[in-house]
Amino acid sequence: MNIDPDGTAEDEPVVYSITCRVTGEPRWSQSLHLNDTMSSTGTTTVDVIIDGAAPIEQIWVVDEQKRTLAHDGAADIALLKHAKSLKLEWNWGWSWLWLTEDAAFDLGEMRPVLYVLSKGCGIPQP
Repeated sequence: MNIDPDGTAEDEPVVYSITCRVTGEPRWSQSLHLNDTMSSTGTTTVDVIIDGAAPIEQIWVVDEQKRTLAHDGAADIALLKHAKSLKLEWNWGWSWLWLTEDAAFDLGEMRPVLYVLSKGCGIPQP
């Protein structure tokens, strides 16, 4: 957590990343690195909203430290080729308290980014 000059607390931003692998499967994955530890383990549902369209429900894996959500597969990353914005929403909490979090990202031009990643890994674009 950061403290602004005016004394108010500000959360650190979450980080969204896309990675590719030269070997092994899956070749493409995306992850969301969170500020806070989640109470969830195993998997969680993430609603993916691309350019303000209807949410697409995906199952993401929660890592052992409960700070990163990950989702594998080229098909879901391919949806971002022409996207300008991405919003991810997920739920977490305990049986007595359930919270919804979200993170929004301006993507800019994703097609060249995916091209550079695929060339660097030597694999086809998603």
